[in-house]
Amino acid sequence: MSASSLLFENKYFRSKKRRFPFFVTGALSAFLLTGVLVLNLRLTSIFQNTYRGASLPNGALSVSEREGSVEELQKFLSEEKFVRAFECYERVLVHHVEGSSGNVLPFAYFAVPVSEGEQPPKGEIHRNFACGSFASGEEVSFQAGGGKSKGRIAEIIPDPINGAPELMTAYLYGNKEELQELKGEGEGEFYLILWLDHPEADESQILKDYHRYFGKDFAGSITSFQTIMHNYLYSYRLMGNYMVYLLCFLLAFVCLLILLLMNMELRTDQETIRTLKILGFTGAQIRLNYLRMYGKITAAGALLGGGGMTILLRKWLNRMFDGAGGIRISWISMLLPALFALGIVLLLHTLLLLIALHRISSLPLTETEHEKTRFRVHHLCFRKCGASPRLLPFSLGMRDMAGRRSETVFILVVAVLCTVVLLSGIFVLNGVFKREDHLAEWGFVHADIYVARKKEVTEEQAGLLAYLNRDTDVDYVYSGLTDMVSYQLEGEDAIRQVSADVYYRGFPEKETYAFFEGGNPTSTDEIAVGINFAKRNHLRIGSVLHLLQKGEKKSYTVTGIYPSYRNQANSVRFFVEDIFSYFDSRMTGYYTIVLKDPRSQGRVIQDLSKKYPEFDFYPMTRSTSRTVNKMIPPVILSVCMVLLLYRMVLHFLVRRMDQDLEQNRDIQFVLGFTKRQIRRQRKVRFHLPELMGTLLALALSGVLVAWVLRPLANELGLMQIPYQPSLIGILATAAGILLAGTPGRIRRRRLDR
Repeated sequence: MSASSLLFENKYFRSKKRRFPFFVTGALSAFLLTGVLVLNLRLTSIFQNTYRGASLPNGALSVSEREGSVEELQKFLSEEKFVRAFECYERVLVHHVEGSSGNVLPFAYFAVPVSEGEQPPKGEIHRNFACGSFASGEEVSFQAGGGKSKGRIAEIIPDPINGAPELMTAYLYGNKEELQELKGEGEGEFYLILWLDHPEADESQILKDYHRYFGKDFAGSITSFQTIMHNYLYSYRLMGNYMVYLLCFLLAFVCLLILLLMNMELRTDQETIRTLKILGFTGAQIRLNYLRMYGKITAAGALLGGGGMTILLRKWLNRMFDGAGGIRISWISMLLPALFALGIVLLLHTLLLLIALHRISSLPLTETEHEKTRFRVHHLCFRKCGASPRLLPFSLGMRDMAGRRSETVFILVVAVLCTVVLLSGIFVLNGVFKREDHLAEWGFVHADIYVARKKEVTEEQAGLLAYLNRDTDVDYVYSGLTDMVSYQLEGEDAIRQVSADVYYRGFPEKETYAFFEGGNPTSTDEIAVGINFAKRNHLRIGSVLHLLQKGEKKSYTVTGIYPSYRNQANSVRFFVEDIFSYFDSRMTGYYTIVLKDPRSQGRVIQDLSKKYPEFDFYPMTRSTSRTVNKMIPPVILSVCMVLLLYRMVLHFLVRRMDQDLEQNRDIQFVLGFTKRQIRRQRKVRFHLPELMGTLLALALSGVLVAWVLRPLANELGLMQIPYQPSLIGILATAAGILLAGTPGRIRRRRLDR
């Protein structure tokens, strides 16, 4: 064994205290990098392979048969090269779908096969309908055709096409013979489920093929085309992208911390490195021993961190897509990104260690020269402070802080990181715990009663709306319908399809929350668009959209942007003065009643049923957004990770300061320093850069909130971010950082012994 190997194998170099920080940084960097690679590089391919392997449909076509023929469309699809298979269904509306668990949703659509004997009764229910309300194997009952029928949910599958609002919609399959009596309420509404060989084909090109084949008349009856894979996975992909940005931000800070950590550790070995060079050891031999010493512990930490992230991500992804057609993320698909992340982490640590060794090797050769460079800048700054006995501990603490630049930058960077992440966590958790208020601001309506029109009965004739306007139990009425319209962007010739939500606001004193502050439509010439729809088409406030509906073309100015809870890629909202002109005999229109006190639901339904027998009034259960609830675990996990990192850094710095005190304690006692003065010196040396970093982070966060988050959130209609909660969050974060950074017990125990 060589002399350098013997030297590096001794107790000092192999101590756990020296190696543990590198274990933690290796685990943390591998944890973050594995998440980045899995979410950013492999997520899309995993989903595509899973869909193809499960033979799930990846396209849907909605058709309203007018001048065209569904038979012609089926013939075209059977001859189209990129369509591998398809199924055609007719939509039938049913009401009051009630599960055995007691959950009730107001209406759903049965999918009746067009071909005789095409499909047996499946009892399948689609995922948006089942979210949080129904489960596989549950019995459901519904009202249709003047009677009441029952069925059982056999499976939960992805939505082939979005119809009415997300939490009110389902597609149930049934045999044509058994459901023949239901067809009266759904004639002329069809949709087709497609299996495409090229799901990544451009949507506009597919629509052009339909237009070219059928001509303008039939093409107008094709109301929408969607690639299920892209539409269904869009929101999860978007969530994954945001997580990638967060992890990359954390990873950049971790890399800086690793470099500072290695620089601090190697400064301790400066004399040892100088001695080894005097003894004749080359720089390559010294670097090799350091790489061997820290490489093993870093690899162990990277294996732990990468494996932990792999397990967590697989569990999270499988939970996110649980019930979505059997989508499961395999271990093999996660293994390659994890191994790639392990290699990158080891390479990263090696490069940073070599950089730190190069910096240490370039330092002055003698301690005298080093001391000259150390105090050259600080002497004049602290000469007057050092002359005062009371300010002497402060002066010494400032001098130590300025002399140890690596430790000072280390504390400052960690304080900035922790403050920013904790402040973000406060905002997110505040939004989660106050989700009811925020969802109301976002336009998410918690309806209590669903009103179903009977055939050839209008609300105006019955006088129901006028009565609801006078009813003291009613808070407001949310009225609307979902329709497919064609739209054209300003300056473009292409015509595309989009799902449109048409709303009615008839009560000025009971105005609905369907729109958002900061640019709401106030006239029938204005429109609000979904966030993702705006991003996809590069729309902003003030953009112009041309909508083609019922044979008419009308221009709308975009005055609001709102979160898309459904139709993640395609959705717009506009309101009309007379929504009932859009209602038809198939009951495509709907409206819901929101009560001031939800506990009065039963009594109000009884009163309305007696006074207005022309309508059916169904109870609805208020529910919260599961998407918002799913934000809690990642936020808490990120906050816990930051706090763990912060406590690890504090422990490391306290240990290093204790080592410095061991060297200078005897001299300071001889010079007459008291324990109180020594403690005060160390408080200044430790807390001053921490306070500077916290204040810097608070300033950056304040600028971010005032100039970026608030205007962006208000413009997008996400939520109002007032200054008062922002200030409270900033002050609470500052207090938490400073309190967490107090190494009281360790300092006193080491000092008093």
